[in-house]
Amino acid sequence: MMELGYLRLPRIQVHVAKTVEEALKLLEQDGEQGILAGGTYTVSALAEGKTKLRKFVDISRIRELAKLREENGKAVVGALVTHAELSKLLGHRIPALKTFWKTYSAPTVANLATVGGSVMLRKSSEDLISILLVLDAELRFQTSDGESRVKLCDFMVEKASSKKLLTAVSFEQSGSCYFEKLWLGVSRIPIVSVALNVRVEQRVELARVAVSHKDGNIPNRVYAVERFLEGRVLDDSTVEKAVHQLSQSINPLSDIIAPAWYRREAAAVLFKRLLKQAAG
Repeated sequence: MMELGYLRLPRIQVHVAKTVEEALKLLEQDGEQGILAGGTYTVSALAEGKTKLRKFVDISRIRELAKLREENGKAVVGALVTHAELSKLLGHRIPALKTFWKTYSAPTVANLATVGGSVMLRKSSEDLISILLVLDAELRFQTSDGESRVKLCDFMVEKASSKKLLTAVSFEQSGSCYFEKLWLGVSRIPIVSVALNVRVEQRVELARVAVSHKDGNIPNRVYAVERFLEGRVLDDSTVEKAVHQLSQSINPLSDIIAPAWYRREAAAVLFKRLLKQAAG
């Protein structure tokens, strides 16, 4: 064991990649390696014994993965763009990202945690996932065979692969995307969070709904609620029925932070707030 400040970390081996090609080559050589970017999750996981990985490929110096651009009206965000950078650059366009930033745990973490790292964790602790889900995010992976793309909602239920590298996330820049979160104490550890992206003319033209604890501790979209909302007038009756539908459509985890019934009730309350906000 080696000591790092107050932490006691196991000895690890780190290979530094400076290009995507170099990272892929390293990943191909050994399937028992993790990917190291901002390190905000990995360091704590090592300290707490939550991971058995001892070899990592450090991609933090691959500059092309730290860029943000626009493509056909969509944002294309490199996997190494930090949470702070994302919020600063797109918060004025996407209201949910403003709330994401206001309810963030700590600026220090936001300056290190990456978009790609959050996505690859696929955990309810990652507030950003719910927001990306309702923005119809698409993930871009690179392998030795070329690029592949997959919808984030599909990725959440797929088997993970250790030999492909997430390079970017693309998503809609919606001005009617909203986010609410209930957290625990000063740490702001999320108890549950809900995201909504809705387009309303006289009726609901499009609805995307995601909950951090859709199934257990896995975030995903709530398709039953989306189908219910689309085509309806967003009045008080619709709101109440949609809220009830959401509470019946999620199966959250019970843990030491909160029981499942509490998360279900809290998600319903947050969702109602978002619908009221969207309705104006």
